[in-house]
Amino acid sequence: MRQLIQHSFRGINDLSFREVDLPTPAANEVLIKMHALPVTASDIKREFNDHATAEQLTNLPRVIGVGGVGEVVQVGEQRDSALMHQRVLVLNPTGAYQEYLTSKNSNWLFPLSDNVSDEQALTLVGAGGTAELLASIIKKASSQNIIITGANSVIGILLLQLLTLDHHMIFPLVNPSSVEYFQSRLPKAPVYTIDCLPKLTDATIIDIAGNTHLLESLSSMIPNVQAISIAITDNPQIQFVHEEFNRQVYLQLIEKLSTDELKGPVGKRFAFSDAKEAQHYTNDHHSRGRVYLTLN
Repeated sequence: MRQLIQHSFRGINDLSFREVDLPTPAANEVLIKMHALPVTASDIKREFNDHATAEQLTNLPRVIGVGGVGEVVQVGEQRDSALMHQRVLVLNPTGAYQEYLTSKNSNWLFPLSDNVSDEQALTLVGAGGTAELLASIIKKASSQNIIITGANSVIGILLLQLLTLDHHMIFPLVNPSSVEYFQSRLPKAPVYTIDCLPKLTDATIIDIAGNTHLLESLSSMIPNVQAISIAITDNPQIQFVHEEFNRQVYLQLIEKLSTDELKGPVGKRFAFSDAKEAQHYTNDHHSRGRVYLTLN
């Protein structure tokens, strides 16, 4: 079977496929045949920067990816036999870009109903838990004005659907070239570029984009600003936050996908063999939904 391997921190072009034997699941594992994999910004950052992720993921070579959708094709004797042939969303931080993977952590395995497509489920990987975290932060924010940078991102589109607020003013902020796309995803939501923001005296900025120049511009425009970022880790004036995995959150998000209460933004599809092209596309374009790979 094929795996996609990171050998260095020189970026996307240094990735390469390797052939390995099909794994045999241990008694406490299941074997999953992967159907689809998400292309995420966090994977790309890890390929360029050995400080962009947890220490254990800097050990090279390594299989990239943190999750995907597939079918359980073999069940270890200590696992629930009812998992056999179930379609599942699986989180696997030690590497998901492979045709088959073994999974032993039952908390990271989520059976999917027919109402949730592979592509919709993939929008939750690297985004769903973070969107839920940011929604909880916004709910507690003292400022009435909430500016969300990178609102056209997968995280941003999910976040805005999770917000059920009546005492905050939400200002989704996008690049001018992303206005039309944003409106196609969330036609009832307001949308702003930095040039058309109203004059504000205070605001909490929820930073998804990670653009320090944009944050500096906003800080110069608004007298009282608190910035909270999921992307900027090294600025003492900006509060960095990150998702702490919670299985219950993922179960709730999957349920919302199944009832159409939540619609994951699905983007362009590539074949697994074109994974590097898909990463370049993701890296070089403004977000237009979750780019993903399919496996035969």
